[in-house]
Amino acid sequence: MPRDEDNQVELFKAMFRNSAEAIVMCNAAGKLTYFNEATRKLHGKDVDLLSPEKWTAAYDLFHPDGTPMPAEEVPLRRAFNGEVLDKVPMIIAPERGRPRKLLASGEPLFDAGGKKLGAVVVMREVEEF
Repeated sequence: MPRDEDNQVELFKAMFRNSAEAIVMCNAAGKLTYFNEATRKLHGKDVDLLSPEKWTAAYDLFHPDGTPMPAEEVPLRRAFNGEVLDKVPMIIAPERGRPRKLLASGEPLFDAGGKKLGAVVVMREVEEF
């Protein structure tokens, strides 16, 4: 018989996977580890275990003015570095597909003992900034 804890884990996985919001996470080492389906659709590709320095080029991340987003300004990296972000404007402009305007919110993740687990960012597509 499955434990309640196992059911909770499966429910959380399903929630993240099926969310209309784009969700991306990195682990305690700062490596990109998770894209939900909405994130895959935005980027037109799946997650790759890349270091933060490679995220901008690999995932077509830009500032609202169209300039490439430096690695240290990528919302997930900022969250990993300890910032709590609320509605940071950005653009994802994949090679295949149209550019998307997004607002990114995120934060670092810690376990109950305060040990850093990584970071998460949730992105919502918007019409205008």
